Amino acid sequence: MDKYHLLAQFPFLSHDSLADIIWAAEGIKPLSKFEFAGVPKKEVDECTDALRGCGLFVKYAIGPVSRPLQSVWIALAEASIHKALLAERDSKSAEEKWRRLGRVYGYPVTAVAGFVSNERAAEEKVLPEVFTVEELAGYFATVPFRLSKKHWRQEAVVVRVWITALKKAAPTTYDRILSLYLEYLERCGARAQTAQCL
Repeated sequence: MDKYHLLAQFPFLSHDSLADIIWAAEGIKPLSKFEFAGVPKKEVDECTDALRGCGLFVKYAIGPVSRPLQSVWIALAEASIHKALLAERDSKSAEEKWRRLGRVYGYPVTAVAGFVSNERAAEEKVLPEVFTVEELAGYFATVPFRLSKKHWRQEAVVVRVWITALKKAAPTTYDRILSLYLEYLERCGARAQTAQCL
């Protein structure tokens, strides 16, 4: 087992949240954020202790009253959390906010630009050209940014680096992440087409 396996015991941490936590703890991403709702305080405290045990700074924020959502920022450097909070609070437009947050999260600049301009690659068509089946599963299960239409090949290199780092740092947890993702697809398959669940 790897040092992150205890995090997989928290059922409110999704497959992509686990990946984000590991990337932040390993310094692959300067900052990660995930959300959950309706979790008992005892479990949140235990999870917080586990996150801090990974060397992460942890900052919680409760969502709007109409949507009781708990947002969690995690980073190796507390300054990264501060930059994200400033981007969310001080940005003059949605575009500025997403550009600033993309930088803080460590996403490729071209991927952020593609997201902001809504010029994203048709991933299900282009990715099989460069990824193995396992890498495709890893991409859809974990990577929090989407590839741009113009620069998807270069961004796919970043994806491969992130997935490789995840597998190396946390092989047991990576297998659990893929398992959780497949369970998620099965649940979605009962209600909708797989494409609608992604």
